[in-house]
Amino acid sequence: MAKAVKTTQKRQPPVNGVKFSKDRQPPPENKSKGWEQWRKERHLTQSIIAHMVGIDGKPKKAFREYIESLVKNAKAGNPKAIETINKGLEDIEVSKSELTINPVQIIQLPHNGRNQDNSTTAGVSDQSTK
Repeated sequence: MAKAVKTTQKRQPPVNGVKFSKDRQPPPENKSKGWEQWRKERHLTQSIIAHMVGIDGKPKKAFREYIESLVKNAKAGNPKAIETINKGLEDIEVSKSELTINPVQIIQLPHNGRNQDNSTTAGVSDQSTK
């Protein structure tokens, strides 16, 4: 028999002996500033996408030029351009697999030896016709 492989890790000890607790939280002002920075970055990304693709989803000239520049730099051996293209292709494959709908196969399971008529729905039988 194969030896069992332990995949879980032990919890890491706190850094410098400081544990995470309710009492050791940043002040609300710092939390607000952090969330505000996060929102700015998110809105910046969304505005860049809107500028390049547009609300209607059709690529604009700036987006086409960006893609052409990526391909040109990747062919020249630029590692960042190659990485960006590879990541984009991986994301496309993931999104395609998420959109693929596998057909559902209905299987009949035995009902503990009971013979049930398939005309009944959700356990309700049609006794009014008997």
